[in-house]
Amino acid sequence: MKTEVIMKRRLFGNEISQKSQSEMFSATDLVKAGNMWRIANGLSPFDAKAWFKNKSTTEFVSELEIKYGKVKVSGRGKGSHTWVHPLLFI
Repeated sequence: MKTEVIMKRRLFGNEISQKSQSEMFSATDLVKAGNMWRIANGLSPFDAKAWFKNKSTTEFVSELEIKYGKVKVSGRGKGSHTWVHPLLFI
């Protein structure tokens, strides 16, 4: 298949997007689904921007990039997604 297709996966009753060729997952969808679950269970929302700036996260991303190449692609503009490698997604 030459054209990238956006597949939908179910998690916490929400849809999480995944790209067919790169196999990257939408961190945007994951955070949205996770925060809905966290709020429903009395927990504070997760801040993905702060998590990506965390020293241990940046070190982990660097190690993944050595082995797999680009593991995070940030979208620009309203309605865009941040796409992450499956290992970073987990």
